[in-house]
Amino acid sequence: MADRIGRERLYLYNFVLIALASALQMWATDPASLFVLRLLIGFGLGADYAVGSTLLSDFSPQRLRSQLLGSPTVLWTVG
Repeated sequence: MADRIGRERLYLYNFVLIALASALQMWATDPASLFVLRLLIGFGLGADYAVGSTLLSDFSPQRLRSQLLGSPTVLWTVG
């Protein structure tokens, strides 16, 4: 999908999806709607893991690329 619409646009869509589904959880009235919203958040986070690293490698300078690509993996584990 990132090849079709572009990584930057897909990353923006992921952010919007996660933010919107997170906000809509406040008005979830039953377990099924909460489940669907959290499933959407999970899809957004999964796409974020895949697209974020490649987007970071595209825009980072070559001398800092290994440090910048290694740090999100460590921070995801700590978080």
